[in-house]
Amino acid sequence: LKGCIIDHLRHTGKRRFLSKETANNRRLGLIDEMFPDAYYVHVIRDGRAVANSTLRVPWWNDTHIWWLGHKASEWKEKGREPVELCGLYWQRAVEEISKAGESLGSRYMEVRYENLTHDVKGVLGTIFGFCQLGEASEYLNQLPEQLPDMNYKWRKQLTDEQKRALHDSIGTYLLELGYTLD
Repeated sequence: LKGCIIDHLRHTGKRRFLSKETANNRRLGLIDEMFPDAYYVHVIRDGRAVANSTLRVPWWNDTHIWWLGHKASEWKEKGREPVELCGLYWQRAVEEISKAGESLGSRYMEVRYENLTHDVKGVLGTIFGFCQLGEASEYLNQLPEQLPDMNYKWRKQLTDEQKRALHDSIGTYLLELGYTLD
C-alpha cells in the first residue's frame, strides 16, 4: 500500500495523497505509522442523515459490523430496526475517529458537513491551509459558494418509528455534538 501511494505521488508530481475511503477509518494508527507526516480531516455529519443514507446503499446488508461480529442483515433478522444499526455504526465510527484524532494532535482537524455545504470556499481554504497545500485560490475560485445540504432527507424519508429508534439509540451523542433532536 505505501509503495503504491508513493508511486502515485511521484507519477502525478503531487505532495499529498487524498483518500476518503471510509474503511480506513479504523486504520488510522496503521496509516499514521506508514505516513507520519499525514494530515487527517474528519468531516462530521448529522448521524440521522448518515443513517438514512447508509440504509439505502445496496452494499449495507452485506457489511460486516466489526464490533458486533456479524453482518448488518443479521440485525434485522433478530427483529431490530435496521436504521438503528446504521445510526450506531455512524456513532461508533465518529467516536473511533475522534479518539484516534486525539493522538494525532495538530495533524487532525474536524469539519462539520453543514459548514462545508454553506461555505465551500472558506472551509476548503481552511482545509488546504491546514494540510499545507499552499495557495489554492485559483482552484477555489472555480467552486460554488455553497453546495446543497442534504441533511433534510432523513426527515422526509424515515418513518416516525425509525426517527424514534434513531433518537433513542444515538440521540445523546447527537446532542453532545451540538445537533438538536427535532
